[in-house]
Amino acid sequence: MRKVAFTLFALLLSAPLVKAQVYLMCDTEFEYPAMARRARITGNSSIHFNIENGTPKIINVEASQPLLKEISIKNLSKLRFLKDSNNSRVTFIYELRKNINRSYTEYLGDTIKIEERDCCVSKTILDHRELDISSDGDTVFYHKHLRVNFLIPEKPEILLKMNTNNTFTILKNNYPQFLKEELLLKESQGIAKRKREYLDETYTPKVQIVRFLLLSEVPECNYYKSSYDFK
Repeated sequence: MRKVAFTLFALLLSAPLVKAQVYLMCDTEFEYPAMARRARITGNSSIHFNIENGTPKIINVEASQPLLKEISIKNLSKLRFLKDSNNSRVTFIYELRKNINRSYTEYLGDTIKIEERDCCVSKTILDHRELDISSDGDTVFYHKHLRVNFLIPEKPEILLKMNTNNTFTILKNNYPQFLKEELLLKESQGIAKRKREYLDETYTPKVQIVRFLLLSEVPECNYYKSSYDFK
């Protein structure tokens, strides 16, 4: 099971009454069924229950998918109710979303939304050499392959220019939250130290650019994607 941990105080609206029933969630770990995630099953589950001695006593469960029924009962049991009440109801919504790098839970009144990252990417990363080189006139491109463990929802644009003193200037980096400046400079310095191994001794380019190509691997959800997958 994929677990989502968070700390939150919330209000559960009792039905059909218009009074609020307070419940408490402290470091609660809600779950998204692993089988449902692999099968890309989404949906919701609504639970009607009474609260007796701080414990939910279930009256009825309506789930859009059978796999969501049992896990919703389990998730409900993790709530701690501060006072008893009749005719309470809570709805769990299970969603898969692309382009998020972590799972999270959102509180919406008497609804709890559990969102998982959608990892259904079937393409497999081929084995690439660590570094490829190409040229365009007086410009040389060092294509550096870098393995990462986060999703890459958009085409990576990560370019560094090599200066004459073998330092670097970052021209583009559209993943700054994951690829820090220190990492890019360190990886590029390795290229600068060995550039004469890559180029003919008689050739001196005017411009030298390091382009990072990402190979994204998130094994726990069978996610594999690379820069080559983008047009």
